[in-house]
Amino acid sequence: MIWPISFIVNPTNTNAYDGFIQKFNDAAEKVMKDAEGPEVVAKVIFKSATDNSNQMRYAVGKPGPMLLILRKLLSDKLYFLMVRKSYNL
Repeated sequence: MIWPISFIVNPTNTNAYDGFIQKFNDAAEKVMKDAEGPEVVAKVIFKSATDNSNQMRYAVGKPGPMLLILRKLLSDKLYFLMVRKSYNL
């Protein structure tokens, strides 16, 4: 089943999670203001589909390369803590 986007972005019956959902939506709104445009993302998708490498992750945008490096260096716990802190989640 494919969920409608309104379910994903604005779920209902989530009283226990409403505060987190609001914080997440606020952070996502801020990030999207500075996000790369679809043309840049499309170029990276095309490169990833045609470069004949085994590379699994491709960075797009300003924090992308740094996040990929940190993902390799940090434990899961530290990495996700850093991400949550940087987005005030």
